[in-house]
Amino acid sequence: TSDHFIRRGIYASIRTRLLKFVPEIQTVQFYGSFSSSTYIPTSDIDLVIFTKDPENDSKEVLKNIASTLLREGLVQQNCIMIDRCRVPILKFNDSLTGIPINISINTDYARVRTNYIRVSSSFLQFSFDDHNFNIFPFVL
Repeated sequence: TSDHFIRRGIYASIRTRLLKFVPEIQTVQFYGSFSSSTYIPTSDIDLVIFTKDPENDSKEVLKNIASTLLREGLVQQNCIMIDRCRVPILKFNDSLTGIPINISINTDYARVRTNYIRVSSSFLQFSFDDHNFNIFPFVL
């Protein structure tokens, strides 16, 4: 769908600029509902950034990311850093679409959770007498 391509474009734009202007960054990856294909049009985009040195101060890296995003015009108004939690997060809205975006640093469990959700939300499809049926997993 077009929403999928818009979100991919936002990701590509952020990724390209951050890799170019923030030297601490090694990779930028999706996680969450978009990555697991469980998103809806009002969902945010969750990104995890891995730094070249995992010991980098997450708050300082997020400040560098925020200033880069603001300078490059990728943020609608301002960035909010939530840093009084176990995993600091940078929150902002995309400048063109207004889609909310969350960025965290070096949170490897984000990929693990996304893969679990992707597998758990999958379902089996089968046909019987020209009727399609979906079987969803039951989780206790």
